[in-house]
Amino acid sequence: MQFIDWLLEEDQPSVRYHTLVDLLGRKQDDPEVKAAYLTIPRVGWAHDPSENPEAKHYGRMKRQDSLRILREAP
Repeated sequence: MQFIDWLLEEDQPSVRYHTLVDLLGRKQDDPEVKAAYLTIPRVGWAHDPSENPEAKHYGRMKRQDSLRILREAP
């Protein structure tokens, strides 16, 4: 399994959404982007922060930094 494939798994739609938009450059009107965005409030960490025990320590800034680093990787 490739790293990007792991980020695109549907169990964490927030991660999937940011991977599609920030790493793969998909547009907001892309059907997969729309579907991921609409699922965020219902599934995964955004739905239930207790699913991510590190959320209280790292939060949104940490995930954005990770995506920026991946985007800048050769």
